[in-house]
Amino acid sequence: MVTAQTIALEDVVRPEYVTYKQAANMIGVKHDTVRVYQTRSRRIEKEGNKTGLPLFPTPMRIEGMRASAVFRRADIESYIAEQQNRADSITGRPPRNAAGRLDQDASRTVSEWLEKLLPERSISKAEVARALGIGAGPLRSRMSGQARWRTEEVTALEQLLGERQPAASSGKKRR
Repeated sequence: MVTAQTIALEDVVRPEYVTYKQAANMIGVKHDTVRVYQTRSRRIEKEGNKTGLPLFPTPMRIEGMRASAVFRRADIESYIAEQQNRADSITGRPPRNAAGRLDQDASRTVSEWLEKLLPERSISKAEVARALGIGAGPLRSRMSGQARWRTEEVTALEQLLGERQPAASSGKKRR
């Protein structure tokens, strides 16, 4: 039986629904962080949401599958907009979003390009981090694929290396 909080399995593939992983990509965070947002929002909601924070959408369970859930794409987009436009009086960490960041494929391409060029040019990763204005840890996260490259960092890399990066940098997925 399908309820308001349950969705039929055949409807999951429709584009208006997203998984936890897809929601994480939309927001620009890791998969586990989406679960933290969802759990925290349920707790805040139960307490009456005195803080005024935007609440993360409630997931819908997939009929016949206990451990899987999806969200309405529009609810995730609305949550992102609310986070970005929340009042200054609301405390907490500023919202994180994907604006100005490359997608996963493009970030991977930039990391591979950089791994190839650094030894050729005899440039250390410490020099790259200094040129980008970031620390060694954030550079390592970008190089390993844990964090995505920002467009301004890619521009700085191109200036440092004197070479344009590969074509996948447009933020669009390659086919």
